[in-house]
Amino acid sequence: MISDNELRENILNAFIGKNIGVLGTGYVATRLINLLKSEKKINVICLTRLNLLDKINKHTFDYFFNCAGNTGDFRTKIDETLDSNLFLNQFLVKNLVVREAFVYLSSTRVYGFCTDNSISFNEEYQSLESHTNIDFIYNGTKKLTESYLLNIKLPYRVIVCRLSNLFGDYSLADLDDSTYIKVMVKHFLEKKELIINQNINSSKDYIFIEDALNGIIKSAVNAPKTDYFNIASGSSYSLTDWLNYLATPFEATNQQQNAVFSRIDVTKSKKILDFTPKYNLSNLEKIRLFSTT
Repeated sequence: MISDNELRENILNAFIGKNIGVLGTGYVATRLINLLKSEKKINVICLTRLNLLDKINKHTFDYFFNCAGNTGDFRTKIDETLDSNLFLNQFLVKNLVVREAFVYLSSTRVYGFCTDNSISFNEEYQSLESHTNIDFIYNGTKKLTESYLLNIKLPYRVIVCRLSNLFGDYSLADLDDSTYIKVMVKHFLEKKELIINQNINSSKDYIFIEDALNGIIKSAVNAPKTDYFNIASGSSYSLTDWLNYLATPFEATNQQQNAVFSRIDVTKSKKILDFTPKYNLSNLEKIRLFSTT
């Protein structure tokens, strides 16, 4: 999928002849596995919750990527979210044998949102989110897991990648209603009007899947020590921006809500990881939003 020669060179240099574990069967995991398997000299070990114990008992991993976790459905799958975001990582740390680095995919949701569009969230930003809010089920377990992984003493590097809103290379099976970007792309493909019940001027950071994979891999290769990084585009887009880009008809039913913003700073990732996102709405072809499979 990725044609970035620099990234492929990074993969070859760091991963050739190595055992690379990837846990997960979802959107990021499948695309990361496909990318790694495109380089024939990399030994990719695919793990799921069903074969997890068997695989970790049989292998020593040079690099391990935990891509498993609930996202859009955390409000209805609370127990599953606690398990995948928190208890699974504790199990992995206690049972894995890793030589180089363990990469955990967190989320820029840990910062929350604000009504001030001038605020940009860097890695040190501390949100003041109430633990009684249902969103804390997801955001709070991510924060606690980050704290656990970054503070426990391990013989390998632990890298936390805080991903912003991922998009691109969707299959039809990906286009459920778990995130608003999927809903918008689905309406674009079906040529249906979209009913929006939130402020269309609210904005978030969105990162194209190829850029995200670039950042995830570079975090494992280039981070010199245990650390955490924003893997984001550094560009925020509103619902209006997306709807104009997709040329999707819509009706906005509730514009009385305050607009909220999530601007993500990627300065640290650029400096330490040599990570520079390439894609945004000004240079992205619509065809790259979805695949034909």
